[in-house]
Amino acid sequence: MKKIIVTGGPCVGKTTTINLLKDKGIHIINEVPRDIIAAELEKQKKDLSYVPVLPWTKLEEFQHLIIKEQIRRESNIPNDAHTVILDRALGDIIGYCKVAGKSPPNELVSLIKKAGYSKVIFLDQLPDYQTDAERKEDPVLAKNIHDTILHAYKELGFDVFVVPPFDK
Repeated sequence: MKKIIVTGGPCVGKTTTINLLKDKGIHIINEVPRDIIAAELEKQKKDLSYVPVLPWTKLEEFQHLIIKEQIRRESNIPNDAHTVILDRALGDIIGYCKVAGKSPPNELVSLIKKAGYSKVIFLDQLPDYQTDAERKEDPVLAKNIHDTILHAYKELGFDVFVVPPFDK
């Protein structure tokens, strides 16, 4: 089985690109951080006293939630899936931690090596950066995250294929 990561900084078109592949019948693992952020914000909406686990409130706890959920999703890949596309993966955590000035969780590098990722496709930044409910980074921070994630995957030894922006 091939496990192909599609990644890049915030709002580079990863999910849009991946949804096109999903429509072609390719097995997809959705972006875990975005799902966790949405779920945590929903919990807070239902209980105003709840303090959500978010990258801008509790980064270390948030990263551990990502690791746990990413591993869970990857362990549930159907046996008949020949190719799986991942909207972000464990290596992204290293980039986000470095940008925040935090050390990545100790077990992360070994988990990445065990994950069996085949390829990293890195989408370059789009000219019209936009934020949303889950992605609040300003353009300067988004560029820093973007560059740091790319560097993290290269440091991990992956052959990273960089895809420039293209018109629809």
